Amino acid sequence: MNRDKGKIKTEPEYELERRTRAMEIIQEVISHKLQMQKNTAQLQKKEQKLKELQTEAWEKDRVIEEYRERQQGLESSVSKMTKEIEEFKKQKNMDDKVMEELKNRISGLEEEKRASDKILEEMRREKEEAERAGQEMAGKMSAAAREAAEVHLKRFGSMVPIAEDLTNLLKMNFADLEKFKDEFVG
Repeated sequence: MNRDKGKIKTEPEYELERRTRAMEIIQEVISHKLQMQKNTAQLQKKEQKLKELQTEAWEKDRVIEEYRERQQGLESSVSKMTKEIEEFKKQKNMDDKVMEELKNRISGLEEEKRASDKILEEMRREKEEAERAGQEMAGKMSAAAREAAEVHLKRFGSMVPIAEDLTNLLKMNFADLEKFKDEFVG
């Protein structure tokens, strides 16, 4: 027999109390086990969620890394393009300078051409004047030659001696010509 608060319990009461207490303990164990299963299920869900989050994080890290690589590639491309643009600008500046030099040369050549055209025009005019003067002189000389030929023809009756005389005159040197002049003129 047990004593509970001053009362003495009988064997059946004691047994009932013990069974009740055992049932309460079993119920607590079952409740605790159910809570543990529930906690285990929640833990598994949380672990699953954690794995999903880790996978998602790895995926995001991979995407971020790919993005960084692409960004570095783009930055490299931009840098390369910037250098190419700078080179094109330098080349364009050089080409502009060459074009300016060529324009200056062309302007100089055009200036020279205008001057040459003026000189050429002056030379044409001088040539035309010289041709006219030559024609006038030729006309005067041919008139003088005709007169001489006519005089010679009247004198000697033939043109051949004039040609022979001219040929002989051309063959003479200066001293002989002076002597000949003195004989004829003098």
